[in-house]
Amino acid sequence: MIVRTHAIHFHPQQKLIQFLQDHLDKLETFYNHFQKSEVYLRVNNEPLNNKTVEIRLDLPGIQLFASRKAESFEAGIIGATNSLKSQLKKLKNKIVKKHHRG
Repeated sequence: MIVRTHAIHFHPQQKLIQFLQDHLDKLETFYNHFQKSEVYLRVNNEPLNNKTVEIRLDLPGIQLFASRKAESFEAGIIGATNSLKSQLKKLKNKIVKKHHRG
Protein backbone atom coordinates (compact mmCIF):
# COMPACT_ATOMS: atom_id res chain seq x y z
CA MET A 1 0.00 0.00 0.00
CA ILE A 2 1.21 3.49 -0.80
CA VAL A 3 1.29 5.63 2.35
CA ARG A 4 1.58 9.41 2.07
CA THR A 5 2.39 10.98 5.41
CA HIS A 6 2.00 14.69 6.09
CA ALA A 7 3.44 16.05 9.32
CA ILE A 8 2.12 19.48 10.24
CA HIS A 9 4.10 21.77 12.56
CA PHE A 10 6.88 19.23 13.22
CA HIS A 11 9.35 16.81 11.60
CA PRO A 12 8.61 13.16 12.50
CA GLN A 13 11.36 10.75 13.46
CA GLN A 14 11.80 7.63 11.37
CA LYS A 15 10.74 5.56 14.40
CA LEU A 16 7.29 7.19 14.33
CA ILE A 17 6.94 6.67 10.57
CA GLN A 18 7.84 2.99 11.00
CA PHE A 19 5.32 2.65 13.87
CA LEU A 20 2.63 4.10 11.59
CA GLN A 21 3.59 1.83 8.68
CA ASP A 22 3.53 -1.26 10.90
CA HIS A 23 0.01 -0.47 12.14
CA LEU A 24 -1.28 0.26 8.63
CA ASP A 25 0.25 -3.00 7.38
CA LYS A 26 -1.72 -4.90 10.04
CA LEU A 27 -4.95 -3.55 8.53
CA GLU A 28 -4.22 -5.53 5.37
CA THR A 29 -5.02 -8.74 7.28
CA PHE A 30 -8.67 -7.59 7.37
CA TYR A 31 -8.93 -6.31 3.80
CA ASN A 32 -6.15 -6.41 1.23
CA HIS A 33 -7.38 -4.20 -1.60
CA PHE A 34 -5.99 -0.87 -0.43
CA GLN A 35 -4.94 1.53 -3.13
CA LYS A 36 -3.30 4.16 -0.94
CA SER A 37 -3.58 5.98 2.34
CA GLU A 38 -3.14 9.59 3.40
CA VAL A 39 -2.02 10.27 6.96
CA TYR A 40 -1.95 13.65 8.66
CA LEU A 41 0.00 14.04 11.89
CA ARG A 42 -0.66 17.37 13.54
CA VAL A 43 0.52 19.11 16.72
CA ASN A 44 -2.30 21.22 18.16
CA ASN A 45 -1.97 24.26 20.40
CA GLU A 46 -3.82 22.63 23.32
CA PRO A 47 -2.62 21.65 26.79
CA LEU A 48 -4.04 18.09 26.73
CA ASN A 49 -4.42 15.63 23.88
CA ASN A 50 -2.44 17.95 21.64
CA LYS A 51 -1.60 15.39 18.95
CA THR A 52 -4.04 14.61 16.13
CA VAL A 53 -3.80 11.65 13.77
CA GLU A 54 -6.06 11.50 10.69
CA ILE A 55 -5.96 8.52 8.35
CA ARG A 56 -7.82 8.11 5.07
CA LEU A 57 -7.77 4.74 3.31
CA ASP A 58 -8.63 4.56 -0.36
CA LEU A 59 -10.20 1.30 -1.45
CA PRO A 60 -11.80 0.55 -4.81
CA GLY A 61 -14.98 2.64 -4.85
CA ILE A 62 -14.87 3.74 -1.22
CA GLN A 63 -12.87 5.79 1.28
CA LEU A 64 -12.60 5.12 5.00
CA PHE A 65 -11.56 7.79 7.49
CA ALA A 66 -10.56 7.89 11.15
CA SER A 67 -9.29 10.69 13.35
CA ARG A 68 -7.97 10.60 16.92
CA LYS A 69 -6.64 13.16 19.37
CA ALA A 70 -4.24 11.83 21.99
CA GLU A 71 -1.34 12.65 24.31
CA SER A 72 1.09 11.00 21.87
CA PHE A 73 1.15 10.21 18.17
CA GLU A 74 1.56 6.52 18.97
CA ALA A 75 -1.68 6.49 21.00
CA GLY A 76 -3.44 8.41 18.22
CA ILE A 77 -2.20 5.95 15.58
CA ILE A 78 -3.40 2.99 17.65
CA GLY A 79 -6.83 4.60 18.18
CA ALA A 80 -7.27 5.57 14.52
CA THR A 81 -6.16 2.19 13.18
CA ASN A 82 -8.47 0.39 15.65
CA SER A 83 -11.35 2.50 14.33
CA LEU A 84 -10.37 1.64 10.74
CA LYS A 85 -10.12 -2.05 11.66
CA SER A 86 -13.71 -1.96 12.87
CA GLN A 87 -14.83 -0.14 9.70
CA LEU A 88 -13.03 -2.73 7.56
CA LYS A 89 -14.69 -5.62 9.40
CA LYS A 90 -18.13 -4.04 8.81
CA LEU A 91 -17.32 -3.48 5.14
CA LYS A 92 -16.10 -7.05 4.70
CA ASN A 93 -19.24 -8.45 6.39
CA LYS A 94 -21.40 -6.30 4.12
CA ILE A 95 -19.59 -7.60 1.03
CA VAL A 96 -19.88 -11.22 2.19
CA LYS A 97 -23.62 -10.84 2.88
CA LYS A 98 -24.13 -9.26 -0.53
CA HIS A 99 -22.37 -12.16 -2.29
CA HIS A 100 -24.35 -14.78 -0.36
CA ARG A 101 -27.66 -13.16 -1.33
CA GLY A 102 -26.85 -12.45 -4.89
